[in-house]
Amino acid sequence: MKLTAVIAFVMLAFVGCSDDKETTPPEGSIDVAIGTFKGTIDIFVETESKYDELLVVTKTGDNLIKVEPANKALGLPTKEFKVSNSVGMYIQSAPTEPNGSFLYEIDNESLVFLAKATAEGEKEYKFEGRKQ
Repeated sequence: MKLTAVIAFVMLAFVGCSDDKETTPPEGSIDVAIGTFKGTIDIFVETESKYDELLVVTKTGDNLIKVEPANKALGLPTKEFKVSNSVGMYIQSAPTEPNGSFLYEIDNESLVFLAKATAEGEKEYKFEGRKQ
């Protein structure tokens, strides 16, 4: 019985003495999200999907990107976003961004983008695709 108690105490001592310091990786570059993406555009007003469309993401400043459809004939707006690198896993806009949302997953190079209408007559659309 004493041996069991000693073993239990020793096991607890080792568990309790582990280095529990949490470290958050520093924010990194947003450059991995810059490029051309190929995927599907869903235009909400027209309830129509356009396949194999290109979306171009360019960097316009520190943590600023511009997102624009390559096919100008669709009449879709270009949007600008302030984004951040979320612990090396995602490049994303803030949840309260008025222009919509931008979420790029670094590991699988995929993008989900939602453009909200911010002016009279603008079309809202969603894009899902992968980096080319």
